[in-house]
Formats: sequence, C-alpha cells, structure tokens
Amino acid sequence: MSLLALHEEAFSSEEGCYDWFVDNGASTHITNDSNYFSNFEVFESPHGVTAANGKILPAIGKGTLKIMTKVKGEKQFKELKEIWLVPGISKNLFSTLTTHVNNKNTKFESIAEECGLKINNKAVLYSTRKESGVLYKVHMEVLIPNNPTEVNWAASDDSLLQL
Repeated sequence: MSLLALHEEAFSSEEGCYDWFVDNGASTHITNDSNYFSNFEVFESPHGVTAANGKILPAIGKGTLKIMTKVKGEKQFKELKEIWLVPGISKNLFSTLTTHVNNKNTKFESIAEECGLKINNKAVLYSTRKESGVLYKVHMEVLIPNNPTEVNWAASDDSLLQL
C-alpha cells in the first residue's frame, strides 16, 4: 500500500519536527515519532509512503495519538486514530481525506492564510500558513503518554528492519 503526499515541502530534510501540517494529498495521518502513540500495532505486511521525489519510505505500523487542539482560544482534547509511523518522513502530516472518511459530517474550509475543520458544524481544528508557505501548520499538540508504546526498528540507507 502506498500514499502520495501532494507537496514536496512535506518531505524536506528538517530534523525533529514537532509541528503538524495539513496535507490534502496524504491519504492517512503520518508521524515519525514513536513516542506519540498511546497504542500501536505493527503492520503484518510491508507498507510504504511514496514521497514527492518518488522514494518509498517504509511505514512500521499504525496507532492512536491523544491531542489537544486550540480553536479560537478554546482547548479541545481529541484522539487521532490510524496514524501511520513513518520514520523517514520529516514532517507530521494531518490528512484531510482521512478525517472526511472517518467523520461523515466534516467540512474543511481554507483561505490563503488559514484553514479549519468542522465536525457537525463545530470547529475542531485551526491551521495557519505563512504567505510564502505551502502547508498549513495545525494549531495542535500531541499529548505524549507517560508510558508510550515501545516501538523498535533499525534502519540502513535502503531498508528498515522491525525488531
């Protein structure tokens, strides 16, 4: 199974990115940080994400994250499910497609410098972008569990080994 991110900016070589970005070209939410997961399951068969440059980045598995969003000064606590762990990706990606599939009454609206997501007409996510930017930065924070699920892997230039 492969995913395609729409913007090359999502695959830049930035190290240790804690921010999340809206990517309407991603078919699932993606992170590179295994410490975020409150639960996690390893994929039984190989999965990958196809980067804008054509390179396939291995995905280890998927799980659930607990998050806090900020919309108009109001903090909201939510769970994001089916988040893929992709160690080779440099930015955390929030998939609008996944959100629409998992929540039937959603509405995603955007203008040049901001965008938002409503579920059942309630604003649940707010994002902004710089004038020169391509991706919208989500105003949310992952709540790292006290005892995160342990995920181990080893990587070389060409492959990834789950331990």
